[in-house]
Amino acid sequence: MKMTVDLKEHSYPIYIERGILKEAAERIAEVYRGSKIMIISDDRVYSYYGEALKKNLSEKYECTETVIPHGEPSKAFETLPGVYSSLLEAKISRTDLIVALGGGVVGDLAGFVAATFLRGIKFVQIPTSILAQVDSSVGGKVAVDLPQGKNLVGAFYQPKMVLIDPDVLETLPERYVMDGDEVHSGVDQANVKVKILQVAGYVWQTLQAVREKQECCF
Repeated sequence: MKMTVDLKEHSYPIYIERGILKEAAERIAEVYRGSKIMIISDDRVYSYYGEALKKNLSEKYECTETVIPHGEPSKAFETLPGVYSSLLEAKISRTDLIVALGGGVVGDLAGFVAATFLRGIKFVQIPTSILAQVDSSVGGKVAVDLPQGKNLVGAFYQPKMVLIDPDVLETLPERYVMDGDEVHSGVDQANVKVKILQVAGYVWQTLQAVREKQECCF
């Protein structure tokens, strides 16, 4: 299913579809005509989905990646220089694209990098945790933490597209499926496939509510 977050010149599409990760290049081509993509992900998520995504994107684009350690400590100011250096080494320009592959930490960090690198470049969100799929990937809030607190340095910077694939939740342990934590694991769960369908419906309802709020505020 597809919906559009209507923010006038900052509007963007959201796709919610099982298996859509395999169609990432085709979908991204709807909003991006450049030649280079940098994937930003964490070590756990990338180990599950990164290489497959890179292979798919490489069919249309020159694709590189930068991988950060998983967990909230990576959403720190100290992480930024290394990510910026990776973008410079890959010769990413203002006409190129960042793809955020991960949960809320990766989405917030990659979005902040996109908002600040070269005064702003395009980015696409591919959220892989429940909280990221129903909340942080939509709305344009991007930030990093300081020692004094979370999300103290940030911006409002809208993605060009959000791709939500409920199938990626299969690698979440059941306790994280229930509470939305971002840690992925290979644990097999009997109830995950049912929860995937439930999450897809919940994602859709949440995004509809977001759109209604935005129609009131913009």
